[in-house]
Amino acid sequence: MTPISRERLIRRPLNEGVQLKTLAAQAGISLRCACKWLARYRSIAASRSGVDR
Repeated sequence: MTPISRERLIRRPLNEGVQLKTLAAQAGISLRCACKWLARYRSIAASRSGVDR
């Protein structure tokens, strides 16, 4: 998957409330991998907003 498609996949549970497990299965990736991407996305978003400072 491209970085853009990963971001789209991760934004759907956050914005639309779709279960990450369902999206991971549809994308053909493991739930563990999707969870890692979500954690990474949240970490980056927090650092950009200044939450961790």
